[in-house]
Amino acid sequence: MVEVFICSVVHAIGQEDEAAGVVADLVARSREEHISGYVLASALLLTGDEPRALDHLEQALQDRDPCLPGLGGVPRFPALYGEPRFCVVFQAVFPGRELRGAAEGTG
Repeated sequence: MVEVFICSVVHAIGQEDEAAGVVADLVARSREEHISGYVLASALLLTGDEPRALDHLEQALQDRDPCLPGLGGVPRFPALYGEPRFCVVFQAVFPGRELRGAAEGTG
C-alpha cells in the first residue's frame, strides 16, 4: 500500500510524528476495510510498535495473507527475529528455513 511507502519516507527523513499519523490513519481505516495484516505490521514496525506488529502478523497468518512471503526479504522484520511469536509465523510461512542473524538480532 502507498501508505507504508509514505510512512517509510517520512520516517527515513526524521518526521516521526508524521509517520505515526500515517500509521494511525491506516490502522483506523483497517477497522472499516480490509487491510493486509502484513501491511499493517510493516507500518507499525516503522513506528517501533513491535507488539501490535506481531499481533497483525499473527492475524495475517490466520488469514493466509498472500503478502507473508515478504517476511523473508523486508529489512525491517529482522527487528523481530528474537521474538518467539515472530519465529512461529516465520516457520509457518517458511518451514525449515533458518532466520539468519536471529542469535545476534542483526538480520
